[in-house]
Amino acid sequence: MTLKDGFPRPIGDRRAHLMRVRRMAKTLGADPAAARQAGDLSHGDWADIVERCRHCPAPGQCDRWLSRHADADAAMPGCLNAVRLAKLKDGNA
Repeated sequence: MTLKDGFPRPIGDRRAHLMRVRRMAKTLGADPAAARQAGDLSHGDWADIVERCRHCPAPGQCDRWLSRHADADAAMPGCLNAVRLAKLKDGNA
């Protein structure tokens, strides 16, 4: 991903974003591990979700949102994985 000025956006720490995506999935009631075991989510698809999260411009805002929501019907506004996590939750990974 690039910024409006054409320079690449710095990406975040892989492990921190992996944990953030796991928390977001749990908050939404999505189960990536079950989807993976069922063959509905490939390793590459999961890696793409984590990589997309790493490009998020608002990880601090996401952390604050997650700390205030034990469960939710939808991801935080602006979440780069909102559509993908909603599909995962609905069994349409």
